[in-house]
Amino acid sequence: MVAKDDSAISGSFGKAITLYPGVKNIGNVTPGYFTVIVRHENPRYIIGYFDVPGETLYPNTQKTQPMIWNATFKGNHTISVWVDIFGEVPENNEGNNVFYRTITIS
Repeated sequence: MVAKDDSAISGSFGKAITLYPGVKNIGNVTPGYFTVIVRHENPRYIIGYFDVPGETLYPNTQKTQPMIWNATFKGNHTISVWVDIFGEVPENNEGNNVFYRTITIS
């Protein structure tokens, strides 16, 4: 599995921004239940999370869960998407379970 994010890279202060965090199964096995967490990095806080039910993310498929986020200041924000943060899914590569994106708020 690999973390991904298809969100826009910019937005306007005071306006809600829809984030599109997700996960793609790049393996050849359907995993069991796991959690995806979306986090703002500085200051660090949880924007939201979603659960992926077991036996629903087949090989070469993906799941995206839109989330609404309101920036607390203008400037650059680093948003991260963490897949299988609790290590519930055995994988060959645990190094691709986090994705970072910078979003500029004007």
